[in-house]
Amino acid sequence: MNNERARSFFDGDLDVSRILRNISLETGVPITTDTLVLLDEIQECPRALTALKYFCEDAREYHVIATGSYMGIARHAGTSYPVGKVDTLTLRPMDFTEYLRAIGQGDDSCGRIAV
Repeated sequence: MNNERARSFFDGDLDVSRILRNISLETGVPITTDTLVLLDEIQECPRALTALKYFCEDAREYHVIATGSYMGIARHAGTSYPVGKVDTLTLRPMDFTEYLRAIGQGDDSCGRIAV
């Protein structure tokens, strides 16, 4: 979002090898097939969203997560969405009871929360 150089990785062609090499150089972290690549606030770089198609088609061995806190309202004219290549999940905050259930500390037989 605030790194113009990182956004420039998606200028020109969307060659996945080149993009990953640039991310690796920028972060100082070697990217292997064991690396999780996180593209945060992807709506700020529409070409990065388009690049997800090529990650899916040309580099399935890499693990990529893209997040966008306001993806549903961000629209950019002239950009495409990689239909059929992206699984969209909507995450909402959990309340304390939901959190306890998620970690296996759900309701006990009296209807109380086991803490």
